[in-house]
Amino acid sequence: MQCPFARHVWHAILAKLDLSSHCASSDEEVDLAMRRFQGSDLLSRIGRLAFVVTVYFVWMERNQRKIDCKNIIESAIVKEVENFVIAKACTWSVRRSYTNWATCKMGSR
Repeated sequence: MQCPFARHVWHAILAKLDLSSHCASSDEEVDLAMRRFQGSDLLSRIGRLAFVVTVYFVWMERNQRKIDCKNIIESAIVKEVENFVIAKACTWSVRRSYTNWATCKMGSR
């Protein structure tokens, strides 16, 4: 990703999923995310949701900076993404005996 802010936020979200990325461009990052999260398993669903929510919150932050001259720090955006993903994932029914992996995985950091 070319934007350092977006790159840091996305890499922090990936770290919460125990994943990493060393892509040089935004196009490579999107391609990797599409390949990595293309399945129907829980991790893929969470990954897709996390990606879309990250893009949305970074876009909202960009608008806040441009229009309202307000800045939110990266860690606050990461926390907002995390909370949104956990809240949404908790509404999903899963077939396993454990309650949503996302709550345990992302919420433990």
